[in-house]
Amino acid sequence: MGTPVVSFEGKSHAGRVGASLLWGSGLGELVANDLRGYVEKAVDLGKHRDRLAEVRRGLRAKFQTSSVMDVWRMARGLESAYREAWRTDCPRCVE
Repeated sequence: MGTPVVSFEGKSHAGRVGASLLWGSGLGELVANDLRGYVEKAVDLGKHRDRLAEVRRGLRAKFQTSSVMDVWRMARGLESAYREAWRTDCPRCVE
């Protein structure tokens, strides 16, 4: 942690996970929708070292306080999904 990354959302799992983590951390400006945007964002960060330093300084705190790190909310959501799947896929089991 501490190094900003630019993510190309695209159609791959890795790209979509990277984009999801950035959006969830409040860093959606680092997500590109196409290759041209990816290159532009990366070059822009490289050219504007003050902006890069600013992003870097706040990166850890921003990530740690984001919804991505809200493990309790994620656990409740997963539990809820399990309960719903149980109710849907095994109606006789909940009678």
